[in-house]
Amino acid sequence: MKKILLIMGLFITQITFSQSVDSSTIFSHISPNRDTLFLAKTHMGYMIYKSWDNVSNDKKPVIIFKRHNWIIEERLNQNKDE
Repeated sequence: MKKILLIMGLFITQITFSQSVDSSTIFSHISPNRDTLFLAKTHMGYMIYKSWDNVSNDKKPVIIFKRHNWIIEERLNQNKDE
């Protein structure tokens, strides 16, 4: 019985830790009105920018490049507020 509880505890702990936000995967931040997209000044940010080329201008948000640290801070602050 103790082994089963130990295994279940380890399994639940693994699920909890796997859901944490890794700042190295954050490259964008969207404004609350969803009309402005902030992208990191990184290779990934520019790749995301290029992916918007095929979208019509009336559906495309305003895209602004910011420092990667700024994007991470804004995203983490947004998650705290929610």
